[in-house]
Parts: sequence; C-alpha cells; structure tokens
Amino acid sequence: MPKQTDIENKLRTDFADLYDWIGSLENELAQCRTNELKFIESQERYRSLVEGALDAIFEVDDNGCIIDCNTAATHLFQYGADEFNNMNYQQLFVQSYHVDLPHAKMRHAGTTASELWCMRKDGSMFPAEVHNLYQKFGESKRLLFYIRDVSEHKKSELLLTSQNRILEFIARGHPVDQILDAIVVMVEASVDKSMCVIHSYNPVSQELDDVRFVRMPANFRNFGKITPGHRNGSMGLAVLKRETVFSHNLRNDPIWQNFRNEVKEFGLYSSVSSPIILSNGDLAGVLSVFNFDPEKYTTQLRKPLDVAVHLSGIAIERQRSQSELNMRKAWYKTLFESTHDAIFIFKNRTCIDCNRRATEI
Repeated sequence: MPKQTDIENKLRTDFADLYDWIGSLENELAQCRTNELKFIESQERYRSLVEGALDAIFEVDDNGCIIDCNTAATHLFQYGADEFNNMNYQQLFVQSYHVDLPHAKMRHAGTTASELWCMRKDGSMFPAEVHNLYQKFGESKRLLFYIRDVSEHKKSELLLTSQNRILEFIARGHPVDQILDAIVVMVEASVDKSMCVIHSYNPVSQELDDVRFVRMPANFRNFGKITPGHRNGSMGLAVLKRETVFSHNLRNDPIWQNFRNEVKEFGLYSSVSSPIILSNGDLAGVLSVFNFDPEKYTTQLRKPLDVAVHLSGIAIERQRSQSELNMRKAWYKTLFESTHDAIFIFKNRTCIDCNRRATEI
C-alpha cells in the first residue's frame, strides 16, 4: 500500500502537469483570438479597398455566377446588390464574352484586359475596359472582374479628333457655314441627347437672326429674330449679359417665358448658351446646347461648349478677315486699273503684271 507522501507527491505532479496544460491552452486561445482579430481586420481592410474602388468589381464562381460585388458595381449597372446574386456574368455584356472557368488553367493566372460594351439594367449601353483575374481559394476557382466605364474617355477622344479636323478645315479655308455645321455635329456627338444651335448676331439690328443647325425640328426654327432680353431664352440673355447662361429647367425658368410652348412641344429640359466673342471684342453670335434628358445637368457640358465656342470664334474671325482682305484686293485692283498712268510690276527684272493703260500705251 502506497504511503501518503507518495500519493501527495503524485498529486502534486499531476496538478503541475494540469496547470501547465491549462497555461498552454490559454496561450493557444489567446493566439487564436489574436489571429481572429487579425483576420477580421484583414477582411475589413479588404472590404474597404473594394468598396472604395471607383471600378465595378465582381467575384464570379466556376459556374459563371456572380457571388459578390462592390457598391460601384450597383451604381454603374443600376442593379441592387441582391439582384446580382446568382446572375450569370455574361448578362453584363452586350456581346458574348465567355471565359471557360471550369477548364481554366491556373498557369494562365494574371490579368486579361479587353474593351467591351456593357449593358445597364435599363438597357442603356456604355463602353468599358474589362480586366479579369483568376484567383484560387482552396479547391475552388474565382474570377474577379474589374469594369471601368470609359464613356467620358471616349467622348474626350472624339472631341479632340473632331477639334483637330475642324482646325484643319479652318486652315484650308473651307466655307464658314461648313465649319459651323461640323462644330454642331461635334457637340451633339460629345453630349448625349443634345441639340446644338449657332445663332449669328446682326450688329445693325442688334438681333440674333441667321441660325446653324443639323437636326433642329422644323417648327423650332421659327423662333424668328431673337432680341437681347430677360425673357427670350438663354440665347437672348447671353447676348444681353455677354456671358454663359445656364437654364436647368426650361419649363419653369422665367427667362424662357416667350418660348414656353416651343420648349414643351419639342421636349427640351435644359439649355446652356454662350456668346461667341471675337478677339476685338465684337459679338459674332451665340452657341446653344439644348438637352432632352431631365437628369443631365448642363454644367457637364462645359468642356465641349468651351471648345465649340472657341472654334466658332476662330472660324468666324478668319472668314471676316478673309472677306476684308478680298475687299481690299478688289479695291486696290480697281485703283490699279482705273488710273490713267501705265503701271508695271517687276520681280527680279521680270514684268509680272501691268494695268490696262500699260497695254494701251
């Protein structure tokens, strides 16, 4: 029979081992809590980066179904987050864009870039840069889509190309009417659901009369002569104040009081008019952009409007300068031919011209 001292020693040893095991367990639990906090922090950091991204980000499973997306995706495509659940990613694109996820080889991992047309919930389309990246989570594959709307970038490219072409027209001496028509087309191509109009200013009658347009409705052209004033639309007020005038609601804005029926008939919601002022300070006309979209703010038209007004001023000023030069040439030619003296013009001792009196003598 063991002695009491042996039993006590054994108990002390067992309790010591138990205390060591409890201490080790507490350390492991503390380490688990630390790792869990780091994991939660990592998740929150990841989610903050994803939610803060301006690009739409989609996570797609190996069946091609969307399982997660960020807030930018809901704004860009106009779907609610719940509506994306189990939606096939191909529904995001206008044309077929298929990635064979189940057979995709991870040796091809990396970012693949494409330029595609995407479709919103309301059916509207927009050009986008699409980057996809394969990721492997455990035994499952995921495809991450990064989609960036490049509509504004495309419009800027178009605006620059059109601007260069119009400057070439001006340099080659194309008729001013043809140049102004090209400017109208440039603005309407740069601004969705818009109509551009250029009125010329008559300094004698002090009215806006002749008008350049491409697709203005026939009846809308019958505005007649527009005089400067506070009730003759943004065009009349732009002439009066000689500054850009924005009108965000043509149906309620008092400056459109005299044309209220016309703006309702043709579905116009907003307008912006800017005076075309030449380098000598003369007013040449007014360029106006009308919008058919009630949600489109006219302040977003500033860049194409400024470019169009600048080009219009250059074209009109060059045309006037050319007209004045032709008039002076005609006047000097009249003096050259009407004098009673014979006049010869020599260059490098060679006669290059003479008047009629010289031939008679």
